[in-house]
Amino acid sequence: MAQIEAELPTLRRDSANVLEMSTEGTTIIADYRGRELRRLQATFLGESGRAEETYYFDPSLIQVNRRESVYDAPLSGQIEQSTARRYVFLEGKEPTPLRDSLMANARALLAALAQARQ
Repeated sequence: MAQIEAELPTLRRDSANVLEMSTEGTTIIADYRGRELRRLQATFLGESGRAEETYYFDPSLIQVNRRESVYDAPLSGQIEQSTARRYVFLEGKEPTPLRDSLMANARALLAALAQARQ
């Protein structure tokens, strides 16, 4: 993950705002080395909070970070509490239902990004 973050300035970036994925909109950013997806980031905004997901690929899914934040009042933007989760997938291990589910989420984000860019 640190290697991917370090190479971000050299990667090609594609981004879009998508209104249909959350009540206040979603920002999706995909970073590529050539045609290879390296990082996919989504920020889902809502009235009562936001969620941020970052997917890392090398070349398959290796890690997902998710942070959920709750605002102190609707649309305030002031975070009252937050939780963070990290999912790490080791190379050579059998796919798990969790990994499959997260990959499905990543595919849906990429599809929404492609549609928004048309």
